[in-house]
Amino acid sequence: MIDNNSLQALNLPTPPHTSFISSSSAQQNNPNVQLRNIDGKKTFTYDQNGLISSLEFKPNDEVQLDGVVTTNNGATQVNFTAPGSVIAKAYSGGTTKEDASTRNIAYIRKDKNGLVFDKKFDGVYIVKFTDGTQIVLHDSAAAGWTYQTFAHYLNPKNGVIHGYQSLGDETPYAALPQSGTATYNGLATAYLVQNSTQKQVTADVKAVVDFAKKGVRFETSNTHFRAIGANGFRVDTKAADYDIKANAKWSNHNQFKGTATTANGMTGELNGKFYGAGAAEIGGIYGLKNAANTEQLIGGYGAKRQ
Repeated sequence: MIDNNSLQALNLPTPPHTSFISSSSAQQNNPNVQLRNIDGKKTFTYDQNGLISSLEFKPNDEVQLDGVVTTNNGATQVNFTAPGSVIAKAYSGGTTKEDASTRNIAYIRKDKNGLVFDKKFDGVYIVKFTDGTQIVLHDSAAAGWTYQTFAHYLNPKNGVIHGYQSLGDETPYAALPQSGTATYNGLATAYLVQNSTQKQVTADVKAVVDFAKKGVRFETSNTHFRAIGANGFRVDTKAADYDIKANAKWSNHNQFKGTATTANGMTGELNGKFYGAGAAEIGGIYGLKNAANTEQLIGGYGAKRQ
């Protein structure tokens, strides 16, 4: 992908590791995808609300999620609707609460040599409930993002096998650039569901946006499966067959949609939005499946303008 009419670089500062995004935007209107069992078939839905209702807060104000209230000042101060629930920040150095990541998030683990494969993946916020609901919010500071992030969630009581939701301080449509191109670099995490088997996936993201044509060319690369070996260390396996290419468009609103294809022929939908001043960042979700619907790839992504 070529960016041949690039807008001037924004040169945004790197956020401190303790920073977190806040937004006065209505989070329900942001890109959201769910993988559900409907009539015995695994099906993607894009018209359901995500689990996170709002990230509207100032320092020390409340962060509201469905069924939970946290505070920005000390991420472990929580009022839950049920006992035994927990919130924690987790990364390669450990967690702020014991055993908060029982779902075994592999990509924040170190390998047998004690190495983190990429620091932009090294951090999540985990919210767990006793009924099995879990939200894993990517640490925006670890990724170098100021305006957006995404969340993976499980909601078994409502039939959600996997869900991804984009969150952030969106760019008003009227404030989008009217011409020029821009390159966005970032990351994606995903789950590959193969019948009863589920694999964690990570990838690098690159998108080239043409603001005059209102088009987005999107691709992932360096795709890997991440697993936890018997010794507790991260095990990495290349998965280039699941690299994604997509083309998306937008019209009179700040949301782009398009079709996506993996290298091995899975097809599906990619959605995204622009976030921040000057369309500084993008974020979104995707869902793809193979022709027989025996494999589904569901993920979220974020990227920063270069």
